[in-house]
Amino acid sequence: MTSGEKTAEAFKHGLYFTGDKATFDKDGYWWFVGVPDPNRHQLVKAFVILSQGQAPSRELALELFQHTIEVLAKFKIPRIIEFVEELPKTISGKICRINLARYRADF
Repeated sequence: MTSGEKTAEAFKHGLYFTGDKATFDKDGYWWFVGVPDPNRHQLVKAFVILSQGQAPSRELALELFQHTIEVLAKFKIPRIIEFVEELPKTISGKICRINLARYRADF
């Protein structure tokens, strides 16, 4: 499939679909859908691309988690940290969030 065909496929009814999942409430606020969780409704998940020479590990994930506790509001703290080599991108170069759901943690 050519890039022109992929671009045309991303448009439906004159709108550009990014693949993000969201809903809006009765007051008109948009709510982006996170990772489903039976206790908290949904969780924040962080996808981390490591610097060259770094290796993914449980210890590093815990260190990152601890850092987020110190710098983020409670509702923004990722409860799942996943290391990836790269993030899937759309034709326009934006992160293709719908494809992030296909990633699975190794540990």
